[in-house]
Amino acid sequence: MGQGWSQRLYLLLCAAWRQRWRILIPVLIFPWVGLAVGFFSPKVYESRTTFLLPQELSQVPSLRDLMLSDSSLKDRFQVLEALLRSRFVMDGVAKESGLISDETPPKTRDAIVEGLSASVSLSLIGNEVLALTVKSDSPQKSADLLEAISRRFLYNIISRDKQSAETSERFLQSQLSERSSALQEAEQALAGYRAEHSASLPEQQSLNAARRYDLQSRRSEKATALEVAREALAQTANSRSDAMRLLDENIAKLESELMLLRSRYTEQHSEVQAMNYRLGRLKAERQKTPEPGTLQESESWRQAKARVDALTQELAGIDQQSAALDSAITQEGEVAQAIARMERDVAVRRELYQDLSIRLEKSRLSGALGGFEQGDRVKVIDRPYAGGSPVNKPLWLFLLAGIIGGIGIGLSLAIAGELLDTSLRRTDQLARLTGVPVLGRIPAITPERWIEG
Repeated sequence: MGQGWSQRLYLLLCAAWRQRWRILIPVLIFPWVGLAVGFFSPKVYESRTTFLLPQELSQVPSLRDLMLSDSSLKDRFQVLEALLRSRFVMDGVAKESGLISDETPPKTRDAIVEGLSASVSLSLIGNEVLALTVKSDSPQKSADLLEAISRRFLYNIISRDKQSAETSERFLQSQLSERSSALQEAEQALAGYRAEHSASLPEQQSLNAARRYDLQSRRSEKATALEVAREALAQTANSRSDAMRLLDENIAKLESELMLLRSRYTEQHSEVQAMNYRLGRLKAERQKTPEPGTLQESESWRQAKARVDALTQELAGIDQQSAALDSAITQEGEVAQAIARMERDVAVRRELYQDLSIRLEKSRLSGALGGFEQGDRVKVIDRPYAGGSPVNKPLWLFLLAGIIGGIGIGLSLAIAGELLDTSLRRTDQLARLTGVPVLGRIPAITPERWIEG
């Protein structure tokens, strides 16, 4: 196996020797190309500024409950980077720096804005420090651009929280008005329903039971009294009717006897006269006795009748009250469910209203606090400065890149040349192509060598 590796190494060295010029020429040329690129490439100057952006109020323990949201600078870094590279910021910086104007063609304007966006970079140092870097072809230009970009960028950062608080306050105010109207409607509906079904309220159940028992007792008493009054009225009417009926029967009996006597005797007969006398007395007494229609005009009958009417009305009133009370008791379950549902609705709306009211006050307090400490929100650590030396890569790095590139290109050319070369250089290649063994090897004989021989 060692012989196999040595054979392969020998073949590789032979191939490298045959392709030595393809390997050496790029290795010798490309380092100089790298040095030329590094020497003649445009100089790039970098300006840098760092500023401290304190943690949000939500991260301050004493003010944690005053904020609507909770976010750290690391979570908002991508948003800040997008804000920095936004067209709004870059276009304003380009106008402020005099790079573009209102008459600048759109294509040129877009190219300048994209170039500014590409030359700006933002990095996060720790949790609260931001580093803003601008690259340009001159120190003063990079410093001026950095000054304009940082000023506009910091202004947007400071104003963002204020705008957010104002927007939140307007939104919460509108929502609070809507929730207040909804809460008032729910409370009015609950109050109206309770007033409409006041007799069936859950808290009236014990009172309704006691009232129902009282009405049943009163009805029993009044029913008994009514029966007694009706019996008294009937007795009053019956006593007078019996007397009248007895008189009528006696009169009819006497008239019958008188007719029999007249059939046997004359009018002057003593029995006939006696019968006429008795009949006259009964008729006179009958005329003195009041008729059934006039019985109602007697004082005792009127009192008995008034007593019966009064008790009847009282009993009807008690029955009406009992029916209304029974209906109210029947509706107690349905009314209790409806009131519980409406009370839950009122409780939810009241809780939502109170929560929105608290959040509105927090938003107002946050906005006021942000305006109070607006000047201290961002602290500049290093003001924008102009770099004195370019930040291009050093020449030795270009030289190293040229050497590595030359080696890579040289090896690539050597491999390509070796693979594309169809020359037969070894006996094993010839045996493999012809399919017959090689018996011997004759050195190449040129005409000059033949003549010499």
